[in-house]
Amino acid sequence: MNCLEKISYAKLREEDLMEKIMPQLKAGNMRVGLNGKIVQPLGEFAASETPWVHVKQAPARQCGLWHQVFFNIYGFIPIGCMRCWKVVVRPQTLEDLFKLYFFQKKLDRPSKCGFERRSYVFGNYGGYFYNDSLAEGLERWKEVKDAVDSEIGNGATVILKRGCTEFERKFPRSSTWAPFEGQFELETKLSSMFQKESPILGQPPVVRKHVMKKWVEYAHSIGDPTYLKFTDGMKIFGVPYETYHVDEPEDAPLTDDELTACIDKGPSSVETDCGMAAPNTTSTA
Repeated sequence: MNCLEKISYAKLREEDLMEKIMPQLKAGNMRVGLNGKIVQPLGEFAASETPWVHVKQAPARQCGLWHQVFFNIYGFIPIGCMRCWKVVVRPQTLEDLFKLYFFQKKLDRPSKCGFERRSYVFGNYGGYFYNDSLAEGLERWKEVKDAVDSEIGNGATVILKRGCTEFERKFPRSSTWAPFEGQFELETKLSSMFQKESPILGQPPVVRKHVMKKWVEYAHSIGDPTYLKFTDGMKIFGVPYETYHVDEPEDAPLTDDELTACIDKGPSSVETDCGMAAPNTTSTA
């Protein structure tokens, strides 16, 4: 057969795995390395603005590749993710989140905890324990639930689910998930295209401290008063504003008429009669 006869546009389109990641390459989110493999950025456990503290990594899980590429870009649930069973804890306060963090450290299993930024996830805080089978997940669920009931309480819920919430939003009923024909071969091809950049085995301590500081600030922003237990009772981002709806302020404010009269007299009167510093309007040009 003539070599030219082997070229088929339809076949090229079918086998073109680059097309879907071209926007990522053009945007600089990925790049082609010197070895010809596509390099992804480091996972969220190394990112400084993640809301999560990754207490213990699961080295066998390639969440960056599986979730960010296989699912987000190519649109299918990876086989490895079908084997992921998560015990999910919903602490109700920052104080309970820190209790959960120390429990995760003590348990020493693949896990993370932090605050939720996803609008489609109910609750302010979350903790996740990762397991490799339903049987392991059920065992972990009982262990975690017993610990949460005795050490945290306060309405914290504990459930067992399969895979990531994003998967269920696109493909409801996780009990029906199963690999499609040719999925293993497709994943093998895609995996050979990608290389992780400078993999690290754990979340850097400097990042972990930064994230925990963000926890406290987040708790303040949503009105969770337990944040005060981690600030020696001091408010953060305090604004020295006065209120007028209950008690009279120490210095009675000018009435609208008095303020208008001061303004009409000019800048010097504003400073001498009204107690406000006049602005400097002298040109420096």
